[in-house]
Amino acid sequence: MRELCRHRKTLVSDAARFTNRMQKCLRMMNLRLDVVLADITGVSGMKIIKAILEGQRDGSMLATLVDPRVKKSKETIADALQGRCWAAGLLVNISVSLINLLIINSLNKTSNKCFDLSKSISICNLVIHANFCLHKRNNHLQVINIFCFNSFQGFH
Repeated sequence: MRELCRHRKTLVSDAARFTNRMQKCLRMMNLRLDVVLADITGVSGMKIIKAILEGQRDGSMLATLVDPRVKKSKETIADALQGRCWAAGLLVNISVSLINLLIINSLNKTSNKCFDLSKSISICNLVIHANFCLHKRNNHLQVINIFCFNSFQGFH
């Protein structure tokens, strides 16, 4: 039981580390998602991050993705999402952090249950392939986006 608690604590701290890394990259791109949303890894935050990684750059379009229950106005959200620096390196860093966050969240969800071997093999293969693509540096952003939003649908 002690080992399981330590494992969960490590997973939670790793998830926070990758969330903070994504938030830092967004700030460096002058996207203040953390100002308008309480949790950037919530439903609205993930929709906006996915749209950014897919190439959406218009702040007003990104503001339409926010859930209606968000207290900030659409104009305030659009102003906070007017980025000025769309560096490819920052986008790659956000993508890699997002992959790691999704992996950690899927491991955290299955740590209380009997861990499914097929899911663990899929996760390991995904990480190995994503790292291989990053090291080759060929079309890496597109490959990471495909992994983030297609391969992890079964793990949520």
